[in-house]
Amino acid sequence: MCAREFAEATEKPNEQAVQTARDLEQAAVCAKNIAKVRADAESQALKAAEDKIHAEAIVAVAFRKQIAEAKQARDATMSLLSPANRFTLP
Repeated sequence: MCAREFAEATEKPNEQAVQTARDLEQAAVCAKNIAKVRADAESQALKAAEDKIHAEAIVAVAFRKQIAEAKQARDATMSLLSPANRFTLP
């Protein structure tokens, strides 16, 4: 086999190896992009869950405040009633 034939014989496998390497690199880039999109989506979902929990905590505090105010109003009203008209509320 002469040098030309040898070069031609090795050129095609080399081109295939280069193309395979490019294909693998492109697949790796795609996998990286997919992983990033997924991580971003999971991060957004976690943030939304945190925001929901925070909002629920604020609502719970507001309800506790309303209950405390209602109990104070009940107690104030009860203290205004004459002893004969008093009754017990749970």
